[in-house]
Amino acid sequence: MAMTDVSVFEKAWRLFESASSLSFTDCTSVAFMRLFKVKKIATFDKDFRGIKDIKVYP
Repeated sequence: MAMTDVSVFEKAWRLFESASSLSFTDCTSVAFMRLFKVKKIATFDKDFRGIKDIKVYP
């Protein structure tokens, strides 16, 4: 089982509380992306399109 550290969990939780369209798993992905300065994601998940600092590639 993989686990995140406390700081990533807390960032994901804050995003989850404020972004009703994202699942907690998606929020955790966004938290990791922001931590590692990843700006692009390849996904069919349309929920990522609403995040201003992330470019989605279908």
